[in-house]
Amino acid sequence: MTARTVAKVRESEPDTLIYTTHTVEGRPLQRIFHEPYRDRAAFEAHRELEHVKRFAARCDDLSVSFEVDFLNLRESGTTAEPFPGVEEIRPHLPGSPVR
Repeated sequence: MTARTVAKVRESEPDTLIYTTHTVEGRPLQRIFHEPYRDRAAFEAHRELEHVKRFAARCDDLSVSFEVDFLNLRESGTTAEPFPGVEEIRPHLPGSPVR
């Protein structure tokens, strides 16, 4: 279910800068999604897409809880550059020089 949604996001949402899912050690049913968007409008547009609505409805059936946190980027960097997609998002990271 998650793999299909990730593929649809990747192919049809250019303003979703990264869309990753993570499992949590020792908690096999828990998932963490990391989804930075170009801006709040991109997030709102993402929520209105049919594949996202289908995924959310299925998650509602399977989830005990669901939480969305909005983060404000303060610092950015990685020791593993280039990570997949870094060149696509670099111009949109605060303080990053445009290449």
